Amino acid sequence: MTSRLAYQYVVLRCVPRVDREEFLNVGVVVYCQASDFLAVAWQVDRDRLAALDPGIDLDQVCEALAFVDGV
Repeated sequence: MTSRLAYQYVVLRCVPRVDREEFLNVGVVVYCQASDFLAVAWQVDRDRLAALDPGIDLDQVCEALAFVDGV
């Protein structure tokens, strides 16, 4: 029988306008201490984010997510 490992995760959300209480999930961080595993996956749907806030700096959002990925 295969032993089970506990994984933790956090969903990365982009909230372009807090006052409207709208957000878009843009990624996930997965961690398992027992297996020394840490991974990040993200993808930005530029059209959907721009629909929530036409003035959003999409390149800055992608740079922030790339920074998280690099850590």
